[in-house]
Amino acid sequence: MPITIAERERVPVRTCVGCRQKLPSARLRRCVLSPEGIILLDESEAGRGAWLCGPECVDAAVQRRAFERAWRRPLPRAFDETMIEDLQRRLRGEDRQMRHDETQLEGGDEHAEEHPST
Repeated sequence: MPITIAERERVPVRTCVGCRQKLPSARLRRCVLSPEGIILLDESEAGRGAWLCGPECVDAAVQRRAFERAWRRPLPRAFDETMIEDLQRRLRGEDRQMRHDETQLEGGDEHAEEHPST
């Protein structure tokens, strides 16, 4: 869906890290990798964010290493197919509750001191 001139002038525009489409931030979801290695879907969370249109853009973002660039740190070793599917499910709204033990990525905090969030 194209951006109207009114939308472009009144709201912040962000780029989806998967498909590279520019959209108003209200139409995208922001993903943050916490220092503990937890992927959070929250616009107000502190840290560098990676913006996504939806679940269909997660695979493209992983392939393009876009999360690493957006977060300015390598993906944790545990960021595997299970974590990708979990992120896609949460983007679809199927799993609104994010439980710490299910979203914790092993080794996520090893790079936290090297690349502090801004």
